[in-house]
Amino acid sequence: MTKHIYTFVALIMLAVFTANAQTVSDFENITIPTSGYLNGSDASKKLESGNIILRNNYDTAWGGSWYGFAVSNKVDTITAGYFNQYSAIAGKGYNSANYAVGYSYSVVVLKNQAAGKEAKGFWVTNNTYAYLSMKNGDSTFAKKFGGVSGNDTDWFKITISGYLNNSSAGKMKDFYLADYQNKDNSKDYIIKGWTWVDLTSLGNVDSLTFMFSSTDTGQYGMNTPGYFCMDNFTTSDHYTGLQNISSSKEIFVYPCPANEVLYTSESLNGKRVSIYDMQGHKVYNNLSASNNNIDITSLAQGMYLLQILDGTEVLQTKFVKQ
Repeated sequence: MTKHIYTFVALIMLAVFTANAQTVSDFENITIPTSGYLNGSDASKKLESGNIILRNNYDTAWGGSWYGFAVSNKVDTITAGYFNQYSAIAGKGYNSANYAVGYSYSVVVLKNQAAGKEAKGFWVTNNTYAYLSMKNGDSTFAKKFGGVSGNDTDWFKITISGYLNNSSAGKMKDFYLADYQNKDNSKDYIIKGWTWVDLTSLGNVDSLTFMFSSTDTGQYGMNTPGYFCMDNFTTSDHYTGLQNISSSKEIFVYPCPANEVLYTSESLNGKRVSIYDMQGHKVYNNLSASNNNIDITSLAQGMYLLQILDGTEVLQTKFVKQ
């Protein structure tokens, strides 16, 4: 009888929670070759994680050139130049191995219940190639930010534009990856750690474009290497009733609130199980779970998002740790 009561409570909690569920796309579902990056050479033209699609274009006719997004797990923060275009200056993903690298004509498409809803945001850092170019200058193309005196008011930014139903949503957001405009030179910066970018001001969208601009330009356009790195892209999946992200299945969790062990109505055998806090931080990850229970003794009290990945199917719900 007690179990039935917990299940009933879990159903009530699920109905309330799924009205404001989130999906965090951390790109860990993407298998990366031994090269350390996947840049579209598989001719897929897209990279998918969670509720987003990263557009990619790869051209064999131009020596394997690419644009859009790649996914990488490279950790080189030292090597300067174009041949290190797939590394993040942070030296790793936000809280996992994989992360996305954005290059020219970068487009993110929202899918499933996230399409046409508010995108929450993502974590960003500079690409190693771009960071070292701005910090030290590039003898061939780009200048050292700040110039010789350190007083040059240089900047490098991405402009994120939202689209809905193939039309501009009319809103944009600028984020500076480097900014030397302050009169106080001690406040000049080039982003090195992972930094949160809030996208909620763009409103409801089904796709986003990322455009680069810099004060360092020349005859052929921008001299600053046009790259950025992105991780944990978080979508807001507002929907009604006892539904999940990509399936008609219902998933129940109990007890509610839970203390040491969380039980699920869905078998977890061989499935990837992740738990995120409400800031989008992954606090639990099991690539091949078993049974139908999860040890949550290490979690602090609060609300969490449980996400279960089974092939291409994603189930998720929120729960409370007591």
